[in-house]
Amino acid sequence: MQRLITASLKVTIKAFDHALNDKAKVTISIIADGKQKESILLVYNKVFRCFSGTGLLTGIYKIHAEAKGLESQERKVILNSGEHDELFILGKKGMPFYYRGKVKVPFQPDEKLIGVTVYGKHADKRENEVLAAAAKFGLSQVETSSHIKDNNVLVFSLAKSDPKAAQEKEEIIKQLENTYGVQLVGPVLEHNKLSVSFLTRQIIVKFRSHVERDRIPSIAKEFDCQVERAITYIGNGWVFKTLRPASFHILDICERLVQSNMVEYAEPNIAFTVVNDFTPNDFLFTQQRHHGVIRTEAAWDITQGDNNIIIAIVDGGFDTTHPDFQNPAGAGWTKIYNPWDFSGMDANPLGINHGVESSGIAAAVSNNAEGIAGVAPGCKLLPVQYPGGLGDLAHSDMYIWVGGFNPHSTSPGFPVSISPGADVIGNSFGIYQSAISGIMKDTFDYLTSYGRNGKGCVIVYSVGNDNIDFNNGLGGSGRQWAAYSRTIAVAASTISPPDPAEIKATTSNFGMNLDICAPAGNTGSQTRSVSSYNVGGGSIAGTSGGGTLSYGSFGQTSCASPEVSGTAALMLSINPNLSWIEVRNILRNTANKIDFANADATGQWVDLNGDGVKEYSQWYGYGRLDAAAAVAGARDFISNSDILVRDNLADTGTVPSSGTFWGSPDLWVRTDDPAIDGALALPANYASAPPHLDADRTHDNWVYVRLKNTGTSPSNNFYVRVYIV
Repeated sequence: MQRLITASLKVTIKAFDHALNDKAKVTISIIADGKQKESILLVYNKVFRCFSGTGLLTGIYKIHAEAKGLESQERKVILNSGEHDELFILGKKGMPFYYRGKVKVPFQPDEKLIGVTVYGKHADKRENEVLAAAAKFGLSQVETSSHIKDNNVLVFSLAKSDPKAAQEKEEIIKQLENTYGVQLVGPVLEHNKLSVSFLTRQIIVKFRSHVERDRIPSIAKEFDCQVERAITYIGNGWVFKTLRPASFHILDICERLVQSNMVEYAEPNIAFTVVNDFTPNDFLFTQQRHHGVIRTEAAWDITQGDNNIIIAIVDGGFDTTHPDFQNPAGAGWTKIYNPWDFSGMDANPLGINHGVESSGIAAAVSNNAEGIAGVAPGCKLLPVQYPGGLGDLAHSDMYIWVGGFNPHSTSPGFPVSISPGADVIGNSFGIYQSAISGIMKDTFDYLTSYGRNGKGCVIVYSVGNDNIDFNNGLGGSGRQWAAYSRTIAVAASTISPPDPAEIKATTSNFGMNLDICAPAGNTGSQTRSVSSYNVGGGSIAGTSGGGTLSYGSFGQTSCASPEVSGTAALMLSINPNLSWIEVRNILRNTANKIDFANADATGQWVDLNGDGVKEYSQWYGYGRLDAAAAVAGARDFISNSDILVRDNLADTGTVPSSGTFWGSPDLWVRTDDPAIDGALALPANYASAPPHLDADRTHDNWVYVRLKNTGTSPSNNFYVRVYIV
């Protein structure tokens, strides 16, 4: 008997400035034969603070979200087998909004504020030119935090707010664009104590596959834009540039594009600032206490790292001259691999000290008569300074480059492609956004699909140190890159000893998309990492008591994340054939269940799949990192995958495939939208070969894949990648 294919769904509802929790109402309706059927009310899950539905048949659904006092929203979604996450952000009636992918993000505009990004190198000198120009236009500088200033971003305010000033604002922005030292300028969307975001003249558009390339310039002209470049790695993706200076009219262009039904998404390329998770202020020489907790030495009995494996650390700066990143004599390979600064566009990623510490925890050289050892001392290190104060497009291009691909960026000074790219990409910073953008989803999907020759890059993110749900942080925003399903989200636990017990670090963020935690301590019980200061155009070590100071205390999630990155690199060193999802599964399955008896409503351990075993905590994810167990698990890993696409209906997977997959009963093409095909397109209805149709290039086509589980137990998570030539 044919088993029905089912899906599970989690729907998170937020207000534009806070979490709604159970104060919202969510209904879902299946669409079959092009018609909407009866609605089902989704149940609110108090533990995970979302609405959920399980056992839903795969197909097309319409989700409707509402809450008292806020404007309702609805969205059509396609549910395939597996887990699905949907986010709705509700605002008051009539509020303006911008798109992040398919998510509408309402916001409260401040017509007076303008954001400016100054070029990264020698920003202090160029800043004077910008300040002089701002004064000429009667702008006053808004005081901001060091987090924003570190991104070379300035915020200005108009002298008054009236219709005439709003009309003049666009002309002021135009003049500022032509000021020496200005990289980006536009009206501010959101501004809080940690970060600021503002519009630019760029719009990222992902057209549906049937929209032909030669039509794109005329479409851009129709929407008062011009084509700036293609974004080849996201499919039919393009960067449009508005003919007018950046203003809120860009949001109207995006909405018109979405309503045209030609695009998968159209979103403004928003400039934003990056928030580093922790900058140490106590530079006492301490111990690397985390090694004992995660059993690094036992992992080193298996491997200290292979120099063919590359760890990229993306952060706010680096010191390539530090002695713990130099190879001992006769090593025969270069520790530091292709460093790059995407803020100043050169090979000298000087900047804040934060990236030096993170890199030290992950990959500092061991046994070299210097101070510390990284978790993966034998692996190469690719230090990258992020493009602070720029937008999704700049960050996306950066990550694609780090993965060893050519993003075809048109930015002046963009580096040539590297080969090979990074195997592991570690990040100890956050972007506070209400929703992840479409281009960043596509970027992470691309890297995990095509990186490492198709095995996928391992992408690791810290979740931050605000003691809040990292899915829904400051002002309703969250660490959405860390929360994405294809990255690994890392929290921090205490270090015992010296702490009395292993529990949640008091400042560590938490949430339902957390994967794992690692020992990094609170302010008083941290570990030791590399430390140095970069001054001006060169690098010098700080001093204390007349001596050279190149090591200091470091902790919290910025320390936890590179511990996981280093462990992932050790795992790939001993077994480079692992896919990224196999690395994640091994990390999860070998983690230790600490603080198991805690009864906190959020942090308690819960049963996710109904098998009676409590395997997950929103404080700790699947547990605390055990490097030794993870590396041993990678060494001993034998793929027991029992998932296959069959050559024929009788194929049980006991013999190799013949390679004639296009004739497989488990692969077929349909030329109608699934909402029109309805139940006809569901694989559950095919006991035999499906009605395969020839693709039609004049519109979108849909490829269906049916997979068979030949085993007796549920499989681990997996992804399907289909190449179409």
